[in-house]
Amino acid sequence: MGMTDSFKAHFPEYYGRTYAPKRPDYAKCCARVLGGAYSGSTQCVRKNGHGPDGAYCKQHDPDARKAKNAERDAKWQAERDEKARQADFARECQAAITAIADGHNDPRALAKDIVARLGPK
Repeated sequence: MGMTDSFKAHFPEYYGRTYAPKRPDYAKCCARVLGGAYSGSTQCVRKNGHGPDGAYCKQHDPDARKAKNAERDAKWQAERDEKARQADFARECQAAITAIADGHNDPRALAKDIVARLGPK
């Protein structure tokens, strides 16, 4: 890896606590990771070579993290959408049961309409 100024700019001046700072190892990933309870942040121990200027490891590469986060967020959004659809279906079913109990003229058509709009996919 080259030791250009743009490469070094990814690394903080030190890692760890201010009373026991550690200088960066430029052969390792520049990301700060949580250490033990009393050590504060430490430098990632994986070797670098990924991401901007090759300063990151594969796990902490900003582009890889964005892609992973986007994949996770899409999965969570799909789960939330499914739960919302199920809640809507339950509300509509409750309203239909109430309408049928109140003397709705065509309960079969009412049920078919609800299932067509909100039923299981």
